Amino acid sequence: MSLNSHARTLAAVVAGLGLVFTLTACGGDEVDDAGAAAGSGSDSGADGESEADKDAAEDSSPPLDHDAALAAGFEQELAITCGYTYDEQERAGLQAMSPSAEVPSEATIYLDGGAIYWDIPQPDGRMSHVLARDGFLYTWKVPGDAEGVKSPDTTNGGGDELQRRLTKNAHDCKAYDGPASIFQPPSGITFTAVG
Repeated sequence: MSLNSHARTLAAVVAGLGLVFTLTACGGDEVDDAGAAAGSGSDSGADGESEADKDAAEDSSPPLDHDAALAAGFEQELAITCGYTYDEQERAGLQAMSPSAEVPSEATIYLDGGAIYWDIPQPDGRMSHVLARDGFLYTWKVPGDAEGVKSPDTTNGGGDELQRRLTKNAHDCKAYDGPASIFQPPSGITFTAVG
């Protein structure tokens, strides 16, 4: 499968399922690191509390359960990650878009503000990635590809549909504390604009 047809298939999979959204109310293009909200980076706060004391206090709070994490992600209060299991209707749609390919049953989704990032395992052992950000879809596969495709996000929003599907099919949602760089197009990939 050529790069452009692979990218179009990935974009169609995500867009066709209504799983990509761009939130216009997110107050800017900056994507904050989920960990940046936890501290100011100084060694002591205004009340004399050390950074280690603050970290210990934060660690003692109970972790968010699935529903609370999902709600915080929807409200853009927290970067989150969830497992996502395709339902029968979605699997049928995926199979119709790519009849010769094996359809994965599961993906991992990451939400942070108006950006959405997907890890989609492929039968060949590689991982497909889709990033929806600032009105564009970026698609690529790793390892081995140094090229990807950038296309307009034609879903025209879709936040309600995404929320409905996530509420139904997401599981094990939790705060995401990994690198914020996943919410940016990777610098090691050359993206060809299509559409």
